[in-house]
Amino acid sequence: MADQDPSKVETIWFDNTTGPDKPLYLPPLLTFKELMAKYASVDPTLVPSLVSDSPPIYTPTGNSIQTEQKGRLTLRRDESEVRTFCNCGDCEDDESDEPRIASTVWGLNTKLKLQQEAADFYLLYDLNLDGLDNGLFQAKIDLLSTQFQAYTDLAIGGEIRHLLGRRQNGVEIPEALMNLLQQPSYHSGRSVAWQAWYAHREVNRTAALYDIIKGFRAFEKSGYGGETWANIADTLRKVEEGEITPLMFIDICWGLEHNSGSYFSKVWMSGYLQKVLNANLYWNLPTLYKYATPDIMELHKEASCSKETS
Repeated sequence: MADQDPSKVETIWFDNTTGPDKPLYLPPLLTFKELMAKYASVDPTLVPSLVSDSPPIYTPTGNSIQTEQKGRLTLRRDESEVRTFCNCGDCEDDESDEPRIASTVWGLNTKLKLQQEAADFYLLYDLNLDGLDNGLFQAKIDLLSTQFQAYTDLAIGGEIRHLLGRRQNGVEIPEALMNLLQQPSYHSGRSVAWQAWYAHREVNRTAALYDIIKGFRAFEKSGYGGETWANIADTLRKVEEGEITPLMFIDICWGLEHNSGSYFSKVWMSGYLQKVLNANLYWNLPTLYKYATPDIMELHKEASCSKETS
C-alpha cells in the first residue's frame, strides 16, 4: 500500500498454516467498509466476513483488532480461515490464546485475584513479624514468587518482540537472541512470542536473561523496551541466581504495579489492586480487611485483639 507510511501505523500479522503472512499496514481507525476496501486493495483473495448487528469500528492495536461493538471478523484466503477476531464473549479465540498459553505453558493461574493476594500478603507479613502467621506467610511467598517469576518471564518475552523495528543504530544484539527474533513466527502475536520465549529459556536458561537485558538496552527511545524493561529482566535474573530473596522479588513486583498501574495487566485483572497497595502504604486496615480472604482477616483481627489486651 504505497499511500501508507509504515512508521506511523500499526502492523497486523495474519497467520496461515505454514507461518506468518506478509504484514498489512492499516491506519489507526477504520470503519468496517473501509477495512474491507483496504484488505481488498492489499490482496483480493483475503476476504473479510463479519457477523454483527451493526458495522463496528476496528482499531488495530499491536497484533489484534479490537471492536467497539460485539462482532466477529474472519479473514479468509481461498475459502480457508486465516484468523478470526472476536469480542462477542462467547468465542474462545479472542486474543484468546493468551490465557491458554499463560496457563498451560507458563503455569500461571489466570484467575488469581491480585487485590486479594496483596491484602493477604501484607496482613500475613504483619502477623509473621510477631510469629503469629501459623506458617501461612511462607506459603504465600512460595505461591506469589512462583507466579510472579513466571509472569515476569512471560512479559519480557512478549516485550522483546518489538526490538527489531525499534533498535538503535549500530547496537549489537546477542546472537542467540537475534536468532530468536529473526524467526518470523515470533512476530505473529504476543501469545506466539510467549511460547517461543518459553522454549528459548528452556534451552538457554539464565543466559537468556543476560541476553534480553542487553536487548532491552538496544531499543531506541520509544514506548517499548528500554532501561525500565532491562531492570525488570535483571530483577528476574537476580532472584533466579539468588542475589535477592523471593520475598524481595515479590515486593519489587508490587512496587512495579504501584508505580505504573499496569505491570500485571497482560494476564491478570488488577482494577482494585492500587487501593490495596495504597492501603498497605498508609496501613489502612479497614481496606486491607475488605479485600483479604475471610480467614486471613479473622486471623489478623484476633492477633490484633490479643496484642491490645496483653
